[in-house]
Amino acid sequence: MREAVFSRLGAGIEGARVLDLFAGSGSYGLEALSRGAASVTFVERDQRTRSLLSNNLLGVKKAFVGAGQAVVFGGDALTAQVGAAGFDFIFADPPYELWPVSATALFDRFADLLAAGGQVVAESPGGQLYLPPGWECVRRLGDVGGQGPGISFLRKTD
Repeated sequence: MREAVFSRLGAGIEGARVLDLFAGSGSYGLEALSRGAASVTFVERDQRTRSLLSNNLLGVKKAFVGAGQAVVFGGDALTAQVGAAGFDFIFADPPYELWPVSATALFDRFADLLAAGGQVVAESPGGQLYLPPGWECVRRLGDVGGQGPGISFLRKTD
């Protein structure tokens, strides 16, 4: 699925500022770095998972990550301080149970952090698309009609 996501993004990821919310092991952000992102900011609440992410990052730093190019923040993805807004891409893979109760808060957070013309790449349960007014879905991948994961490429319309 990740390969399909990055194939869709193409060369647009080169030189981009990327935010990986609900980062987990950091797979989206690490892939963005490997494809030439200028910087990636990771946000992960769970301490043990954040340690795993930091170890994963150390493992790839020698290959393609320069000083200051990647930073890991702890805390809740909806409230963590992540530095200056203006991210070109936001990857978000929140726990599925968060979508029905926090979709509005998630989209408010995306709007606060996204650069003009930026894009959100969000994973959600395949049969569900949360799309408040002022947002559009550019494309969907994966199990968009079933129970498996679906990936939505989203952008602000206003």
